[in-house]
Amino acid sequence: MSETKAPASMPVFPDDFWERIRLHREAMEMTLDDLSHDTGVPVDALERLERGEDVPISTLVLVFKRLGLALDFARGVMLMAPIPKDVKVVPLTEDELHGWF
Repeated sequence: MSETKAPASMPVFPDDFWERIRLHREAMEMTLDDLSHDTGVPVDALERLERGEDVPISTLVLVFKRLGLALDFARGVMLMAPIPKDVKVVPLTEDELHGWF
């Protein structure tokens, strides 16, 4: 079975993917400086990530790890469904983080 490559101009992630990362960070009451300190990723790289600009995949992995997020790259899985604009994003509680809910 041959793999079809996506055109270079085709986005890999939905348009609101990057905004959702920012909203999640803000819901955790974390500044870019805080995230930079915790991950070792420079603030300018984090700003680029939140704008959807090119950053190394390692930057995305470090940010997702610190924010407690995960990606599923399985074929046919929607990476992140759009969030309605009126939904407030809140971080998980400690119990939810550890599966006690």
